[in-house]
Amino acid sequence: MSDEELRAAFMKGYQEAIKGDVVPAVPSLSVLHSESQLLT
Repeated sequence: MSDEELRAAFMKGYQEAIKGDVVPAVPSLSVLHSESQLLT
């Protein structure tokens, strides 16, 4: 998978989580995202 594909999959999962009842998953996704930003 390319970076673009990963990013698209991440955004899709993120939007699905917001739409559905998976709201508790959103903060952990945000943490994961900001941590990966720090690593690069």
